[in-house]
Amino acid sequence: MIVKSWGEAAPIVQEAIDQGKVVGYGGLGAKAHEGHLFILQELRKNCDFSICHTGIFGVPGADPELDLCRRLGGRMMYYAVKKDYKETLPLLEENCDLVITSGRPIPPKKIWDDIMLFTQDKYITPYRQYKKEFFLPVNGQITDMDAALVGSFMSFANIHQNYFRIDVRISSWKEGIRRFIDKKLWESAFGIKQVLVPIVRDTDGLCISTTQDLSQKDKEDLAAFLKKEPFIVSGRETEEGFTKRINRLLPGWSIGQFERYSGELTGVGSVYFHIRLINPIRSGAYIDSFFVEEDL
Repeated sequence: MIVKSWGEAAPIVQEAIDQGKVVGYGGLGAKAHEGHLFILQELRKNCDFSICHTGIFGVPGADPELDLCRRLGGRMMYYAVKKDYKETLPLLEENCDLVITSGRPIPPKKIWDDIMLFTQDKYITPYRQYKKEFFLPVNGQITDMDAALVGSFMSFANIHQNYFRIDVRISSWKEGIRRFIDKKLWESAFGIKQVLVPIVRDTDGLCISTTQDLSQKDKEDLAAFLKKEPFIVSGRETEEGFTKRINRLLPGWSIGQFERYSGELTGVGSVYFHIRLINPIRSGAYIDSFFVEEDL
């Protein structure tokens, strides 16, 4: 079933809740790829009634969450890639009980302060216990990523409190350590089951989600690198060592992000790496994440 708004979806979801069904949710930025479909299939294993939302991605006025992030002070440069869901809508309908063709709604002015206070108490303050550099949106220092995190939480709080209850939420751990922090904080804030699923990879070993917008040459270069050796060699991998290998084996690319976290934060027990490679000449970017057993 396809609906155009969250208000239209509310009575349909409430009927499922009244029937005692477990309601699950998975959000998509725009048109679906194999990674998205895998996530939705995993969602259906964890609930009785599955919901996904999609919409026009990266267009001010048509993308509510983009507008919300800008209101919070983030520029959200990655929204420069505009995508439309219409091309893959039949696939979404096939893999979900309910598809909402609208981005997550912005909290209206009359409840903005309440939602912001809830977000401050349940998300922003606890988040800083895990990542000290995470800034509050009220001190003028908010970063683009901070805006995305806060905006996502605020919009979900608005849905959960003013549209319908959600029991299960699913996402990929490709997004970095924030997904594991989200799991802790969203579960405590909303009482939902947060399911994290592995990265879906192509036959060449690359993350499908972050190669969608790369040129064929970029994909070939990255795949050739992987044929030589893994992106992350061991649990003791350092940014310095990783940078040297990238400079030697992947000309034209540089390190945009390199993060290493212990298993204590993820709750998985293995070292977690999150990397972002950039190609300034072609403006390409590739993001990936890995679990690696710690070397003794």
